[in-house]
Amino acid sequence: MTKEVSRNRELIRFYKENPSMLSSPYTLHLELFKRFRKRLTPLGFQIFSKLKIRGTKIFDFGCGLGGFLAFAKINGAKLCVGRDQANYIVSDNATYIDHLEIDTNLPINQLNNFYDLVICSEVLEHTGFKWKEIIGELIRITKRNGIIFISAPNYFNLCGIIKWIFEKSGYYKRNTWAPFQNYLPQVSEQPLKSYQILREIKKYAVKVIEKRSIWWIDSWAPWIHRHPEIKLYTGKLDFLRHHIDRIFSYWPYGGLQFYCILQKK
Repeated sequence: MTKEVSRNRELIRFYKENPSMLSSPYTLHLELFKRFRKRLTPLGFQIFSKLKIRGTKIFDFGCGLGGFLAFAKINGAKLCVGRDQANYIVSDNATYIDHLEIDTNLPINQLNNFYDLVICSEVLEHTGFKWKEIIGELIRITKRNGIIFISAPNYFNLCGIIKWIFEKSGYYKRNTWAPFQNYLPQVSEQPLKSYQILREIKKYAVKVIEKRSIWWIDSWAPWIHRHPEIKLYTGKLDFLRHHIDRIFSYWPYGGLQFYCILQKK
């Protein structure tokens, strides 16, 4: 058994024992980071290993634990700058980050056309009605031919319908997300749809290099506990999840998670 397979099985076991603990599809939860010393999930590694990182200047809007920035610095990035509402950077990542900006105000206090790569992962849904303005700011600070990575939940599916019904009925607070009490605590989350983000992006001089949606089964059956996005799938349900995601991911409107990679013209 390879070391990677062994680690992935341990991740699956961890999630089965802690079903309410979430990770981003791209970076790991703090407890998982401490335990497994991995900054990115395999999906996050798969995406970011395709991008040019060596010698670049990178800005992460909503950097959280600092996983993306640490990964970038380790892989040769020239400058790594993060921004968040508070300092969530863990000590193992802090040594790789050149500057952390604690701020929630717009516009972003950064130069025009400065960064080679700008990241905004799992943040837009928590910013209320500012998400459109944030997209404009991310593009503004990216240099020509630079790359912007944006990811967010997508509610153009059964999850979105259930979210609307549950909030209308008072089952849980408006603009939060905790389906069937599986995912707690209930954090602020706007019901964004992938087509809204893509429609906003069209207003700017950018080229969409890649757009995908994942977690298709979870988007139409949100009462099913999910595992993290890992390469090893065990059991019939996880095997089915993996292949459905592979088949339908190129249609960016149905899965529970959406991401796009843009290039500024």
